[in-house]
Amino acid sequence: MVNCIAVSLDYNNAPIAALSVSIPTFRISGEKEKEVVQILWEAKHRIEAHFQVYGVDFGN
Repeated sequence: MVNCIAVSLDYNNAPIAALSVSIPTFRISGEKEKEVVQILWEAKHRIEAHFQVYGVDFGN
């Protein structure tokens, strides 16, 4: 079994991508889950700030 924790990456109030971490169930604890959630939220905010400065190129 695997646990997956994910956050969406938003641009202009719309989800455009996601970040996730998968962890084998036997390795996850309440503390580990909190740590992963915090890391994902921090990464989400850094990436979304980058989107605001540089925009997003969808290759169109």
